[in-house]
Formats: sequence, structure tokens, C-alpha cells
Amino acid sequence: MQDSALIARRVGPIYGKLVASPAYIKAQGAPGTPDEIVNHQVVMRDAETWQLMDGDKIVTVRPQGRFEADNGISLVAAALDGIGVAYLPEPLVADHIYSGALVPIMTRHPIPPAGIFVVRPPGQYPSRK
Repeated sequence: MQDSALIARRVGPIYGKLVASPAYIKAQGAPGTPDEIVNHQVVMRDAETWQLMDGDKIVTVRPQGRFEADNGISLVAAALDGIGVAYLPEPLVADHIYSGALVPIMTRHPIPPAGIFVVRPPGQYPSRK
């Protein structure tokens, strides 16, 4: 937020998961390394890049998607339908993983944690709103 007067404060981490439906894994297999992601269909937000951990370093991958959406709920639905691999926040997929509708993949290459931020106007006493 370099061009903004707003103040951002990190209040915690958010973790992500790479997931796919059992039907997708049965039909296409599951990628095992970051390099293999480009050989799989993915569900994604526009032309994004994915970051994955490889030991203690971060690897950037540019996957090829056949389904794009601008919200996580649509991406979860597409992953559940077996359209492709999804890179999603854990809170969106936790229940589906628990039920077996989605399977975590590439667990040896986790997604680096992101942050949850509170953004507010500047000043010592901002409005309670």
C-alpha cells in the first residue's frame, strides 16, 4: 500500500493447501514436485503465479489453468468437480479435506504462510467503525 495513507497491521498467519479431488487424481495423477504443476490443469485466479516451499527456499511456478474465477468459493467448487488442482487458503478447504472430497497434494512442498491484516485509516484514535 505504498500509495496509500492507510495503515496495515498483521494480525496473524493464514496457511494454504494444494488440493485436488479424488476423481482428478485418479484420472490425471497428482503432481509430486513443483516442476510437475505445469503438466496439470489447475483452477486459479487470472494469470497468477504459485509459490511453494522446496526445503527452506521458495520456488515460483506459473501453472496453466483451464478454469479461472475471482473468488475462492468458485475455485473450491471447481476443484470439487475435478476440474484441476487448486491452491487455496486452508479455511476454505478444511471441511472438504476432512470429508475426503478433496485430497491434499504435494505436502512435501507446502505453500508459504501469508498474512491476515487489519487495514485502517491513519491517526492515533481511528473511528470505531
